[in-house]
Amino acid sequence: MDDVEELLFLAHRIPYPPNKGDKVRSFHILQALAGRYRVRLGAFVDDPADLRHADKLARYCVEVHLLRLHPPAARLRSLSGMATGRPLTLPYFHDRAMRTWVRT
Repeated sequence: MDDVEELLFLAHRIPYPPNKGDKVRSFHILQALAGRYRVRLGAFVDDPADLRHADKLARYCVEVHLLRLHPPAARLRSLSGMATGRPLTLPYFHDRAMRTWVRT
């Protein structure tokens, strides 16, 4: 397993439980990648109840980094996209802690 490459997988929402379209897609991609790579997963959690599923993701990942997303604050941040012409989802999911984790 030492010669297996590492892969960073970023998801805009925790991919477990796979009970909604975006989570289903992300979970199946994660499963496929985990068969070939040592996956490091970074994702946001908008429903605190989903945090109880973090241990299930550890089956597929060497590292799971989950950050709480506060939807009301994220919606306010996304308004800055209107002023800059950037897609609204970029400021919605912008997070310094996630950026720091990705860079380390």
